[in-house]
Amino acid sequence: MTDRTLVVPGGHQVACAEYGAPDGSPVLYLHGAGSNRLEGAAFDAPARAQGIRLVALDRPGRSLPLPPTASPLAYAAEVAAVADHLGIGRFVVAGQSNGGMFACAVAHALGDRVSAVVPINPTVPAGDPAVRAVLDRSGRLAYNLIRRFPGLMSRAVSGAGLKEPTGRRAAHDPDAGLWQDPLIGAVLRDVAREQTTVDYLRNELDLGIVHPWDFDHLALAQPVEFFMGERDGGLPYVRVWSEGLPDSRVHVVPGGHIAHLAPAAADELVALLAGSPAT
Repeated sequence: MTDRTLVVPGGHQVACAEYGAPDGSPVLYLHGAGSNRLEGAAFDAPARAQGIRLVALDRPGRSLPLPPTASPLAYAAEVAAVADHLGIGRFVVAGQSNGGMFACAVAHALGDRVSAVVPINPTVPAGDPAVRAVLDRSGRLAYNLIRRFPGLMSRAVSGAGLKEPTGRRAAHDPDAGLWQDPLIGAVLRDVAREQTTVDYLRNELDLGIVHPWDFDHLALAQPVEFFMGERDGGLPYVRVWSEGLPDSRVHVVPGGHIAHLAPAAADELVALLAGSPAT
């Protein structure tokens, strides 16, 4: 693993960690709101075995004292600058949760430079009426409260960082057992130890849920391979989203919102990345 800070054109700093095969086929990996680039360690061994160069990026404000991302499409320009800096031409982009939204924005903005996009339990576009039609009652309630009452954002942010579930929360969390896995538990604790700011987390929720996305999530020309935990709340909408795209599939594994980190799921995800058109 190589963990470093890049300075890309325009003087922007980007925290970046590379995993897998240094000379492998490039995949740019975008973390969820409460996570960071260190999550990529969960995929290091399978990426090395599959010949994947996995480049995991922090978004502005996550680990470096920078202004947060202005919008999903604005972030796409930064991803392009990082790829240029690293000598990467065409690539696959993958992202989990809010990172899934950003991955789709990157694909939308960069066109043929992105050969495939893999949203992993992505944030769903709350402005799409289909979201309200297919999400379960608790999912609709959470989205609607945050969108209609921005004052609740601070409370939502307080629980947005990655934390080990305990007590009743652990009993109802389909991914709680991952914290007990020797490898994945260590990865999750490394992620949780790297603190971030409330402003960064508030901006992430704002971009993902409160404001309409600044790109058309149904106008993705690349193959779109959704990778979903069977108990992730967004799965019903993702099935609808996938049907509205010209070239898309939904891959479902056991678990919830961070199911992709389980060793068997991580192997399956990396195999999917290795089989994508750019690799």
